[in-house]
Amino acid sequence: MAPNEALIVNGRVITTNPKKADAFAKLYAGVSSLTFSKQERNRNRKLKVRMRQLIGADGECCRDFDTKELESALKAMKTKGAPGMDDIPPSFLKNLGPFGH
Repeated sequence: MAPNEALIVNGRVITTNPKKADAFAKLYAGVSSLTFSKQERNRNRKLKVRMRQLIGADGECCRDFDTKELESALKAMKTKGAPGMDDIPPSFLKNLGPFGH
């Protein structure tokens, strides 16, 4: 769908992106239903607890690293890869240069 394309839902014409997103969310909520077994729910609960422990009270989830580790990670990273949790694309990180590292 093109950005300026109108969307017709239940006979109504929707033209704004927020309203299109709302329509999609309502449709998706109506057709998706994930069901988890008791074992899966317990596993998910334990994983969430473990993630909270790893992140810590200060919100940090990473240990300190040195310049060699950074250089190695940047070399291994795909330039056109998807941004990480911080929304910074790999191409930006790879092109920072020595002063950015």
